[in-house]
Amino acid sequence: MKIINIQDNLLRKGEFIAGSEATGTHACYLIYGVLEPGEERVISPGPGHEEIYCIIKGEVEVNNENEEFFLSKGQCIYLVGRERVTFKAPEKTVIYVVSGGHSEGGKHHHL
Repeated sequence: MKIINIQDNLLRKGEFIAGSEATGTHACYLIYGVLEPGEERVISPGPGHEEIYCIIKGEVEVNNENEEFFLSKGQCIYLVGRERVTFKAPEKTVIYVVSGGHSEGGKHHHL
């Protein structure tokens, strides 16, 4: 068992990754992200990865090639591999977490 302290990174800009450096393994990771009002970020797990993106504060506008919708606190989306969307914080700060791991047979390329 390991304790990972993300408290020092709460509300900072960008993302904090609790990954292999903190856990010693590439099997899974957690990303804590903050978007300021008007900020956009392209979201994609990347080849060999699967991720669940969960909004824990605010509401985020989600865009992909085919549609636009909103996710609110407590709602999640699941993406695999090269799937990608854009998150945008329309009016207020958005906080989200991402849990991810490797697809069956996938190899790591980051973290």
